[in-house]
Amino acid sequence: MKFPTQNTVSFLSKPNLRGLFNGVLLVFLFYLLYQKYPNLTEISFPSPIYLLLGILCVIPNYALEIYKWQLLSAQIQERTFLQAKTEVLRGLKLGILTPFMSGDYLGRSMGFNKGQRTNAALLNFFNSITQTWTALFFGSMALILWNIELWEINTRVAGIILLMISTFSLALLLGLKVTIWKKYQTALDLPLKLKWEVIYLSLLRTLTYLLQYYFVYLAFDIQVTYMDLFIGTNLLLLAKTIGGGLNAIGDLTLRQVVSIFFFAPLGISEEKIIVATFVVWLISVFLPVFYSIFAKKHDSAV
Repeated sequence: MKFPTQNTVSFLSKPNLRGLFNGVLLVFLFYLLYQKYPNLTEISFPSPIYLLLGILCVIPNYALEIYKWQLLSAQIQERTFLQAKTEVLRGLKLGILTPFMSGDYLGRSMGFNKGQRTNAALLNFFNSITQTWTALFFGSMALILWNIELWEINTRVAGIILLMISTFSLALLLGLKVTIWKKYQTALDLPLKLKWEVIYLSLLRTLTYLLQYYFVYLAFDIQVTYMDLFIGTNLLLLAKTIGGGLNAIGDLTLRQVVSIFFFAPLGISEEKIIVATFVVWLISVFLPVFYSIFAKKHDSAV
């Protein structure tokens, strides 16, 4: 694996044309949404308590991710929780506008010695595919429970096929020997106990996402059943995983489209869906980035 050069680090770490372009694109996206939905600015949230609970879900979400990275990175070099937190937030900050979240691999690996960075990136690769597996697993459950005809395909059948794929993927993660996968398994020859721990923590992270959507939707008085919330949220996370090459702005667009596609037929206004989905995206993606910038300035002042 060829590791990015120091020039790449500088390019991703400082304001640049890519960041400016994505900022302009984000403003343009909101302009288009406002043109289509002029009542967006009139949406209010009747329950600030639920909004606060949705924001607080960020804490266990990232605590789980930081702990996962602490466990994995210990295979190369022991990390304290605070060191792991710095690397996770730096990876999030650098990966937020890069395709395939390539900046995330870079940000988490920068703190290691030059000869260890490739191994750190591989450990993060294992971390990423375990989180991908959870999206496939819960997404298959959502398709099975949804059980409608969609583009002449029965979603239950599609869900069963996806469940079989996710089961096979889990076997690969745990060490099933397959020729095409062999080179990755050699690079990720981790203890079985560690693999199970990371998978378990990834499952818990997905549950925090579900809770976050639940609280934020309640904050905007979006009334749905637990089943519909489970199905809709996991379809959203599944689509987000399939569209994994998108950057943060593409991720936002995908979330909006899937949310409207599923929840609008349930009688919920599209304006509310758009605003609530945007708020979840904002607090789960940008809030940690803002925190990392503030924390860095605070540490520098001290």
